Amino acid sequence: MKTFGVERAKSVFVWVILLAALSLAGCAAEPAQTETVTPASTPTMQTLETYPLQEEPAAEVLAASPTPRPALEATDPATVKLAAGKVQLVEFFAFW
Repeated sequence: MKTFGVERAKSVFVWVILLAALSLAGCAAEPAQTETVTPASTPTMQTLETYPLQEEPAAEVLAASPTPRPALEATDPATVKLAAGKVQLVEFFAFW
């Protein structure tokens, strides 16, 4: 008859304690809401200093790159050679 070694018993004990701790932590009540203190006066638009906005330089508008084919065309199944019974990765791609 095989007996558990001391190392194996320690390992099982640690896993049981860890499982129990996680189970109890999951069942714990949610923490109480803390009271937030609001400031006595909040700044308004009149009290805030206004700074002039700096205009950002306009970005250059690049022309869109052309697609290989202007229209979608169906593939003729007779011209497609697949793996002939072997595993083949077929990738579908479209320009949007």
